Amino acid sequence: MSLTSIFAYEINPFQGAVIETDLFPDDISVFSHTLSRTLKEVEEKGLQLVWLFLPLLQAELVAPAVNLGFFYHHADENGLQLVKRITAGAFVPGYATHYIGVGGVLIDEQDRIL
Repeated sequence: MSLTSIFAYEINPFQGAVIETDLFPDDISVFSHTLSRTLKEVEEKGLQLVWLFLPLLQAELVAPAVNLGFFYHHADENGLQLVKRITAGAFVPGYATHYIGVGGVLIDEQDRIL
């Protein structure tokens, strides 16, 4: 990866950039520089947020990302999801922590379940 490149990303329906890289460079300075260039492009496009998933095996990249303004969203056994607001006050949805179900029963006048 050259020092003039950016990380590939997709724009989601909520005007957020989702960085799509399965494996980031191991060199922290290359990672930081490339991420900075990516953030600059995203900001120039007027997007709201940037989403960055760091694989567990590349946890050393968390500190450089946080230094660029990312914060924790959630973690799972595979890695850590970070997000950065490009636009102040941009909405960051919460992470699902549980499921809620709904049920219903119809009973007629004779107390029979329909």
